[in-house]
Amino acid sequence: MRFGFMRCLPQSRQRRGARLSKSQKPGRLHWRDESGEATIEFVAVVLGLLVPLVYLLVVFSQIQAGIYAAEAGAAASARILTEHPHTGMPAAQLATKLAVADQGLPVEGVSFSLRCETTTCPDAGSRGVVEVNLKVPLPVVGALAAGMFPSDINLSCVHPIQWGEHGA
Repeated sequence: MRFGFMRCLPQSRQRRGARLSKSQKPGRLHWRDESGEATIEFVAVVLGLLVPLVYLLVVFSQIQAGIYAAEAGAAASARILTEHPHTGMPAAQLATKLAVADQGLPVEGVSFSLRCETTTCPDAGSRGVVEVNLKVPLPVVGALAAGMFPSDINLSCVHPIQWGEHGA
């Protein structure tokens, strides 16, 4: 009649007795069951380390795209101004904006300038420098904390230019 006796116990005691293992019987030290906590800790550590690492990779790739765009724009502008020094300024500015747009960056933050290092520019043998300045927006930071942190990085590229013997 033991079986009948167990039925007469209050249900809370029956449930508690059914759930306790041998090491957790009344009168023994109760250890908390830690099953499943390693998974939670692993996920927390992975998210804590992986999310910033992925963000840094995205930021570095955005900066690299900006560096490449500034360099390509300066080189293309120097080529155009070497061939067409008097009429090539609008085409050189367009080439710079096209190089920036090819990298998926906004063209609003692009500035282009030509500085002559000699007094007579673009005469034969004169030299100059094409400079491209570019603002590269940081992903996510601009949308979340525009006023608290810098939301873009300023990049600059300088490319030398020299006109030939006969000038332009």
